Formats: sequence, C-alpha cells, structure tokens
Amino acid sequence: MFKIDIDTTPQKQLAAKLHKGAYTNIGTCFEELATLATRESLWPGVRGMIGIYHDDPNVVDVADLQSHAALWMTEGAAIPDTLEALSLPASDCAILHYKGPYHAIKVAYDYLYGAWLPKSGREPADAPPYEIYLNSASDTPESELLTDIILPLSS
Repeated sequence: MFKIDIDTTPQKQLAAKLHKGAYTNIGTCFEELATLATRESLWPGVRGMIGIYHDDPNVVDVADLQSHAALWMTEGAAIPDTLEALSLPASDCAILHYKGPYHAIKVAYDYLYGAWLPKSGREPADAPPYEIYLNSASDTPESELLTDIILPLSS
C-alpha cells in the first residue's frame, strides 16, 4: 500500500517548539516557526521542517498529546533562545513515503504500525516517530504534499 525503505538516517539538530493537544492542530506551531525563521533570518541555516510525535493518539487523551514542530538546522547554525534545541540521533529507520493531505496521514501510520511492522521482523526503537515535510502546504496542493514518516528501529 505504501513504499517503505529501511535506511540509516543521520543525526539531526533541531530548533523546536512544543505543541500540546491534537496533532492535527500542530500547523499553528509550524506557522509560528516560519514567521520566527523569517524574522530572525534563520532560513539559510534550515534544511527542512520536521514534526515529532511523542505519544500514541490511540492511547493518550487528545488534550495530553505532545509533539514538536521543528526546524531541521544545518550543523553549527544558531538556535534562538525562544526555541528548544533538540537532537534526533542517527539510527536505522523505516521510512514510509506518503503523498497526500496531512489530515489523512493516519492511514499511513495505521499501515506502518498495524501491517508493515508486525511482518517486518523489526522492533521500534525507544524513540518517537517523526515526519519530514518534503514540500510546503503553503504552495502545494494537498493531494501533492510529500511526507516521509520516519520510524526509528532498534538494532
């Protein structure tokens, strides 16, 4: 149903903003990050945008869900004091390639965790999944949005 690759991802330095509540509402945090990146002239040091999703929405109450909207920074780029410095370690990962609207991405997660993972012979690492946004919702039709869902795997 979805293309999934296994690969080793590099370490990523992030400038992040915490979001609490429904994952579908994280867009506001990304808008705030984009505004801040423009105001602080951060764009030359930004490699991309990443969303980190710390909780399982099938288990945790919506009000208690935690996620981070993040700028993926080049090595050595300055991170403003107004943002949280985070790091994603290099790791073996399953990378699901998703095309479509963000509001329908749950189908991809259901496939990754419900169908692919049990048959893969792999175990998830003790680390949250994250999404790398390969194009922008500001200038791309919803049906053409490209997102890599990264599931860190244990060794």
